[in-house]
Amino acid sequence: MLEGEHGVVREGLHAHDIAVLLDSAGICIRSGHHCTQPLHRHYGLSGIARASLAFTSNIEESDRFAEELQSTIAFLREHS
Repeated sequence: MLEGEHGVVREGLHAHDIAVLLDSAGICIRSGHHCTQPLHRHYGLSGIARASLAFTSNIEESDRFAEELQSTIAFLREHS
């Protein structure tokens, strides 16, 4: 099983936009600073999108997340 938290940073894309589009596909993630504003300022980031995986997550869910994330990023790059 996959466990842990994994952040996504894509230059030119806002974490909240990624979160909203993934939510519309039925995938819930977190977006924002995650209590690390000084670190985000240091790296010049406005926030990150974060997926949390747990012992209940399975490979199919992880694969679906990865596919939807790739689709979301492609959509935002095309329409931004």
